[in-house]
Amino acid sequence: MHMQQQGAANGASQGKPPGARTTTYAKFCEVAGVSVDRGVIDAIVAHETPAAVRALVDAGNEIALKHMLVAYATRMTITITKANHLLPAHVARTIRDVGWEAYAEALRGKTPDAGVVLTRWLTASEKADEDASKKAGSGEAPAAPARPPEARLPPPPAVAGRAAPRAPAVSHRQAPAGAINVPSRRHAETAPPASAPAPTGSRERAAAPNVAQRDSQPAGVANSEPAVETPTRTPKEHVYNKGRSPAGAVVARAALCVETVVDRHNNQTLKFEGAGPHPTDPERYHWQEKIIFYATPDEAQKILCVLLGYLDEASFNNHGENNDKYLKIKRQEDSMYCTMGEGKDRSVAVKIPPPNAARIAVLALLQFKRACYGLDESILHMILARVTAPLSKGADAKRKNRGNAHSSAN
Repeated sequence: MHMQQQGAANGASQGKPPGARTTTYAKFCEVAGVSVDRGVIDAIVAHETPAAVRALVDAGNEIALKHMLVAYATRMTITITKANHLLPAHVARTIRDVGWEAYAEALRGKTPDAGVVLTRWLTASEKADEDASKKAGSGEAPAAPARPPEARLPPPPAVAGRAAPRAPAVSHRQAPAGAINVPSRRHAETAPPASAPAPTGSRERAAAPNVAQRDSQPAGVANSEPAVETPTRTPKEHVYNKGRSPAGAVVARAALCVETVVDRHNNQTLKFEGAGPHPTDPERYHWQEKIIFYATPDEAQKILCVLLGYLDEASFNNHGENNDKYLKIKRQEDSMYCTMGEGKDRSVAVKIPPPNAARIAVLALLQFKRACYGLDESILHMILARVTAPLSKGADAKRKNRGNAHSSAN
C-alpha cells in the first residue's frame, strides 16, 4: 500500500477530509529536511512497510528517514550502474559532494547517460577521500573546496577512541554515518567540506580493494557481502599481536581487522579480516593472504552478546564458496580470543586486549542500533540479554544434545 493510500484511509477513519492525505508526504519532507519526490517516498514505503515509515514520520525521526533515503539511493544506484555491490556510506559521501537534488535527478533518469554520470561521481568521491586521507596522514592541510558546499553529507562518525574532524552543527540532532546532511528548514547552516581530513587510524592498515571479495556467507544464507569498499572513513578496528624473535627483535604474530559493512540487502553487519606473519618480512603482516569472513546479521548479534558478556563464546562455520570458512570468538579472563580460518591449512588466532575489545563492541553495537532504527541502548541491551543470549544458549544446547544422541546411536 502506498503512503498516499494509507494516508487517505487514516484520514477517513479519523473523520478528516480526503485532502489531508497529502500532508503525509509534506511531513516526510519536513522531518527529513529535504525535498523528496513522491515516487521516492512511495518506493521507500514499499521497501520498508507503510507502518514503519509512518511511525518514523510521526515520531519526527529525522536520522532514520535520512538513512532510508540513502538506502533507497544505494539500491537505485546499483540498478542503474549495474554494480554488483555498493556501500551506502560511499553513496552518502557522493551525495554530499554533488548535492541531493542533482543525485536524485540522475536516479530519476532525467540526467543524460545517468549510469555513466553516477559512476563518474562515485569514482570522483572515492578519489577525493583517498587524497584527503593521504594529506591528513602526511600532515598537509587539505585544499579548500573549489565551490561552496551544498546539500552535503557528513563523514561517518569516528570509531570510539579516535579523533574526528570538527564540523559545524546542522541540527540539534546529530546525524550518524550515511545521513543526508542538508540545510534544514529549521537550522540552515553549511556542512563541512568534502575534503575535510579523515580520522587518523593505525599506522598499518589493510589494503581494501575497490571491489569486494567473493561472498563468505554460509550455504543457503542470503548474500551479505558488500562491494565497493572505501579504505578511508569507514569505522573499523585493528588488533596487532606481536612477539619476540629468538634474537629479541619484535616480530609480527597475527592481526585482525573488524569493520562495519552493509550488504546488498541493506543489512548492517560486520566483516572480519585476519592475517598471519609475512613469510619474508618478520615485522609485517601478510595482508595479501588475509582470511575474510562476513558475519551475517544474526551472527553479528551473537558476537555482540559475547563482547558484552551475555554469552561466553560464539562460533560459526560453513562460510565461503567451499563452505570451509569459520570464526570463533571467546571470552577469556583478561581478553577476547578470536580464531578464524579457511580449510585445514589456513588459520589465524588473535588475542584481543580490553581496549580493542571495547572498540569492537562499539562497532557491533552501532550496527545493531542502526538495524533497530536507532532504538535506545538500554532497550538494545534488554533485547540482547533477554532474547538473543538465552535463546542462543538454548539452541546451542539442543544442537549439542542432538549431536551426542547421534554419536551414541552410531
